[in-house]
Amino acid sequence: MQIQRDDDHIAIVLKRSHVMVAAAVLVGVVGGVGLFLGGRAIRRSPDRRSIDVIADSAAWSQASRFDVAREDRPARGRADAPVTIVEFTDYECPFCRRHATETLPSLLDRHGDRIRYMVRNFPIPALHAHAVVAARAVECAHQQDGFWEYRNALLRETGALTVERVRAHAVATGLDEGVFARCLDDRTTRAMVAQDLLDGWEHGVTGTPTFFINGRRFRGARSLEELERYIELALRVDSP
Repeated sequence: MQIQRDDDHIAIVLKRSHVMVAAAVLVGVVGGVGLFLGGRAIRRSPDRRSIDVIADSAAWSQASRFDVAREDRPARGRADAPVTIVEFTDYECPFCRRHATETLPSLLDRHGDRIRYMVRNFPIPALHAHAVVAARAVECAHQQDGFWEYRNALLRETGALTVERVRAHAVATGLDEGVFARCLDDRTTRAMVAQDLLDGWEHGVTGTPTFFINGRRFRGARSLEELERYIELALRVDSP
């Protein structure tokens, strides 16, 4: 495990073997091994905005590009929106929580008609003991068409996302308690989360959150201003 800098964002990088074992844990082959990855945005003062724009343009042009969007994953916004943002997330990651509670609402409010926002799983059980349970729980909420409300409830939770807590949030958000409990015990959700994890690793996800904006990969948490500049670049560069 090593710490690496990527476009002024910090991430902890793991070996492929750690990801493979974590995926195996999800589908019930082995147990006890997981992974951690994290990222945070460096705060910049307003007087550096012009420098930021130049830096973001360079980062955009140099970003690796992948096809990570999937129709079966939870999403908000028009299917034909000109910009698709895919976030790989961990529900106990503090940077993911901050993004979801502080940045994403403003982003959707300002640009909701221009973006399709999709969420995929990248749980980190080595540092976040309940990350896998939380990821499986949101999959169960998704099956009852309650993904976004339930996800927001988990991300507002300040305590551990134990089985008892994720079930309590299911009741609080109006999900069918019995259906939810049976889903949480079903191994199908393990396979769903494992597939997201393996897909993320294949496409270079080495931290949470990681964003793909029209397929371009950006590791680590991003400010609202950064994401807005990337949206503008996507509209300018990718529009036919």
